[in-house]
Amino acid sequence: MSKTTDQAITGLATIAGCLETLRMTNAYARVDIRRSIDYCFTLCGDAIRDWPGFSNMRWIHEHREAFKKFIADEPDTGYASLSVVYMCAQLIEDMLDEYDYSEEKTALLTPIKTEIDKMVQFSDSDGRNFAAMDAAWHLIDNFYRLIKKDNFAKEKA
Repeated sequence: MSKTTDQAITGLATIAGCLETLRMTNAYARVDIRRSIDYCFTLCGDAIRDWPGFSNMRWIHEHREAFKKFIADEPDTGYASLSVVYMCAQLIEDMLDEYDYSEEKTALLTPIKTEIDKMVQFSDSDGRNFAAMDAAWHLIDNFYRLIKKDNFAKEKA
């Protein structure tokens, strides 16, 4: 079992969970974006299944649940859909940067990034929704702390 494998799968599971939330809440009504959400969710599942290495499913589940609890316990739980999409975009970008040496991992991650980029482009084509970006960074920082990836966190603990 590898800690980096567990962290990667936890990241993919978190992205999938965010996509499922967007899907269940009907956050996006436009058909092509809903298709991107559905397809991206499927891609995340495929990447989790096909990710190389052995994983500790208990560790992954515990840390996914800890992040869900963090979000539920936040005083302002009304994160905009765009904040969630930005968080997913940054997580997948960080994973691509971290695993750029592996063609196999890059092949699993790149299609996910393509679909998330469509969501970002639709929601904030100018990249000017700074409030959503700030909220996303807050979520990302806490996610990385929870999965013990402090070197990726941006805020001070």
